[in-house]
Amino acid sequence: RSSIGKNNRKKGNLLEQQVARDMRDIGYTFAKTSRQASKLLDDSQIDIAFVPYNIQTKSGYEKARPKPDLIFNNIDTNLKKNFPPTEPYHNYPKVLIHKLPEKGTYATIEYNFLLTLLKIKFDHE
Repeated sequence: RSSIGKNNRKKGNLLEQQVARDMRDIGYTFAKTSRQASKLLDDSQIDIAFVPYNIQTKSGYEKARPKPDLIFNNIDTNLKKNFPPTEPYHNYPKVLIHKLPEKGTYATIEYNFLLTLLKIKFDHE
């Protein structure tokens, strides 16, 4: 493996671990990286287990930005291959967390999930 590939993998692993810690800190006590918890989740391109979201993390890229539509489609395809149709993962909202060098960490979500989040705010006012 090239040193660039190793560095990108290390950056990705560190971001996965940080997101899992952040999820535990806000109350998802059992959040773990899928590498730690389930090879099937990892094979489905889901990086954080035991939370009600399908989270994929990307870090360590400078030019080719992740394409959320392709990533979300791959998650759906791989979940169908790896889990029975009754498994709750099929219905979880998909989230792409990407860390851009020198720019910060961002999250991309599906539009319908955004509407659900915004509606929750108004339902509680």
